[in-house]
Amino acid sequence: LPFPGLQFRCPRNGRQFNPAIIVLVQDHDGRVLLAHNALWKPGFVSIIAGYVEAGESPDVTVAREVAEEVGIEIETPTYVATQPWPFGRSQMMGYRARTRQPRPTPQADGVEIEWARFYSREELTRTLESGEISAPGRASIAYALLADWYGTDLPSGPDGVGRN
Repeated sequence: LPFPGLQFRCPRNGRQFNPAIIVLVQDHDGRVLLAHNALWKPGFVSIIAGYVEAGESPDVTVAREVAEEVGIEIETPTYVATQPWPFGRSQMMGYRARTRQPRPTPQADGVEIEWARFYSREELTRTLESGEISAPGRASIAYALLADWYGTDLPSGPDGVGRN
C-alpha cells in the first residue's frame, strides 16, 4: 500500500484492502494490556488491533482503537514493524504505546471486546502456564510484540505445548 490511511478497492473484484494496526499498551508500571475478543475461543487473549479508516493516519488509529475498545487514553504511539495481514488482504502495522494515566482500569466495550486487563510479567507467566489464558501464535506480530515486552519466548500452557 503506498499510503497508509486509505482504503483501496480492487478494480476486478471490488474487494477492499484495509491496512490494520496492532498495539502493545503498557501502563506506567510496565504491565501489558491484554483483551479477549467476543469472537475468540474462551481464554484466548491478544493486544488491541483494528482497521485504519479512510483518511486516518495509523498513529491516530492506534489511539482511537484503544479508546473505543477499552476506554483508555494512550500517549506516544511508536511504530515497531509491519506484517502481511491476510484478513484485510493488506498489512498489520505494529506499535507500542503507554497509557496516559498511571494505572487505568480497562472498560471493555462489551461488543467487540468482552474483557481486558493489565498483566505483569509474573501474572502473565502464571496465567499462561496454568492454561487460564492462551496467547497469540509465534507467527504473529502480536506474539513478537508480546515476546519483546516479556523479554523472551512466552511460556507454554499446562500441556507443555508451545505457541503455534
